Amino acid sequence: MENVIEEKTPKGIVLKIMVDKLKFLAFARGGATVYSDESKTKLLHDIPTVVFIGSDFIVPATALKGDYSLHKVLKGKALVSFQLNEKDEERYLFLPVISAVDLIPIKVKKMNSVAELVKAIQAGLKPRYIIVTNTITRGDVIIIKNRFTGAHIILVDDKKTTFEAELFQNIEDKKIPSERRATDIIKEININMLSNNPVFLARLHLRELNFAKVSQLLLDFDLSKEDTEYILSFLNTLIKRSEAKEELANHIDKINLLKKSFQFYLNLLNYNDDEIKKMIHECRSANDIAAYRTLIAKVKPMHAGNETEFAFTDYENMLYEQNERLQS
Repeated sequence: MENVIEEKTPKGIVLKIMVDKLKFLAFARGGATVYSDESKTKLLHDIPTVVFIGSDFIVPATALKGDYSLHKVLKGKALVSFQLNEKDEERYLFLPVISAVDLIPIKVKKMNSVAELVKAIQAGLKPRYIIVTNTITRGDVIIIKNRFTGAHIILVDDKKTTFEAELFQNIEDKKIPSERRATDIIKEININMLSNNPVFLARLHLRELNFAKVSQLLLDFDLSKEDTEYILSFLNTLIKRSEAKEELANHIDKINLLKKSFQFYLNLLNYNDDEIKKMIHECRSANDIAAYRTLIAKVKPMHAGNETEFAFTDYENMLYEQNERLQS
């Protein structure tokens, strides 16, 4: 059964709050609908989620019920009060509101760290506004944006007492241009801070033509089949573009070598026996053999305890024999 809580505002507006869906309906005194958009086509209003990151923040609950609190709306802006610490004066965050209500439910959370926020986002939290102090790093900002691009990050300090946010309905339309994202990030943060997203890293490194770091992903991550396929698609795109782009054409041997490594890894994951044996037979350099040996050693434990494990031992023997033939 839908968890619906009814609230009545000082102006007599009835709010029917759907806590689980983070939505609410609003009705004026006479029962007329209060719409959530200026064109009067949308009945459901969003309950915005506001997250304060920092153990020192003090965020008082206002008429707290369920997983939300009620906040005053003044001149089209919802008011959220907070303090930076126990000795701090009261400060105010203003959130733009389209609907003509005098009270609005808001989900307000306080978290101690970006890591805690990331876990909450992975569990389904969708913050509209994230409030931080200048202690947050650029790397933290990138991590937040990488995890949830729709979030609007607001930096607060002790020099101001009021802070205004952008209209939250429009935030999700803002995207970081794909052609800028990788370049900007690599200049601003330590790349290790993004080490939980190998596909993203592969795209970044390939834009920088840093093939060694792309190859390193095979060693640093237990890449899934899906991740490997994505990276292979990036490499195939580079190979195709190399026909018309001299800069890529100059690196085509390195790109093809990377493609072979990722394809061999994918074949191992999928246990494509014929393809694995074919690629081993086609090895023409000691570098290929060394790379394949490393990948077999990496994937072999994933097949421990079944018949496939013995096949991996055969692949190791085949590589040894191929290496002997190359040296003779």
